[in-house]
Amino acid sequence: PQPQRQQPAPRQPQQGEEREREREREREMPEQQAPAADNRPSPMAVLWPAYMCVFVDFMGLALTIPIQPFLADEFGATPAHISMLVGVFSAGQLVGNMIMGRLSDKIGRKPIIIASLVASTVSYVACGLATGLTALFLARGLRGICGGTMPVAQAMILDVVSDFRERPKYLGLCGAALGMGFVVGPAVGAASFAALGVSGAFFVCAALSGLA
Repeated sequence: PQPQRQQPAPRQPQQGEEREREREREREMPEQQAPAADNRPSPMAVLWPAYMCVFVDFMGLALTIPIQPFLADEFGATPAHISMLVGVFSAGQLVGNMIMGRLSDKIGRKPIIIASLVASTVSYVACGLATGLTALFLARGLRGICGGTMPVAQAMILDVVSDFRERPKYLGLCGAALGMGFVVGPAVGAASFAALGVSGAFFVCAALSGLA
């Protein structure tokens, strides 16, 4: 019997040939299957009103630090009254945190941020026009309620920034806006008082809030 011939083993495709075939398949793919470009705006373009709102809120808290003695002279306030004036703002901010956080879940973050800036402008004007301690207490309490937007700004960051690795950066910028408010607030209060008096300090903050 004749010996059977061994058939040659099938030739394995080389690496270069496999890459060429992959390129051909990619070229044959329809254009509709190509990934769409990401046309979403950058997070900073969406979040800057929230940062400005946080800045204005905490600038308003620090504004009265250098002018407290002069508030006492103008309104006949005692040291206890001045301490209560700071406490009224903080209490209003606590209430505002709870109210605005819930409202932002129902009607959206950005409308609350914009409404807060508008209300802050009105409350600053009311502080500047106050002629007595009662009116000043009410205006500062309203200002505190309008300033309860820190949770709203943080929630807005979580909504806008989908990349978990980027969120700490934008949350850190929110904290930086808070710190800048405490830095700028006393400087604005002192400079405005020197140029325009006690009421002028509040009017300058109203202008800054309106511009924001």
